[in-house]
Amino acid sequence: MTVPIRPVGGEALALQAGAATARPTPPSDLQRVASEFEAMLLRQLLSAAKMGGSGGYAEMAVDALANGITHAGGIGLARELETALGSQIRVRDESATISHSSPVPGGRSSE
Repeated sequence: MTVPIRPVGGEALALQAGAATARPTPPSDLQRVASEFEAMLLRQLLSAAKMGGSGGYAEMAVDALANGITHAGGIGLARELETALGSQIRVRDESATISHSSPVPGGRSSE
């Protein structure tokens, strides 16, 4: 008896969710900015902890580590930022919506 190999990572999640598309959807601006912020914070933390070592290549090592951690799912900060900022954006957009409905057909008031 053979058991099919299951993909690991994002592909497995897409298959489990029943995603029929072959291409992933492009990230929204909020997702991109949250991910970039997380990577920037990771760079600062790794640099302060001297994780890149010392010497001429330390900054490149820190960049590679931060990018690798972010692309592997990060530390969860980007997801939390997306959730918090996304709800703030929705609240702001809903409060800014003004209804200009009119009881008269055609959208104009009779005055």
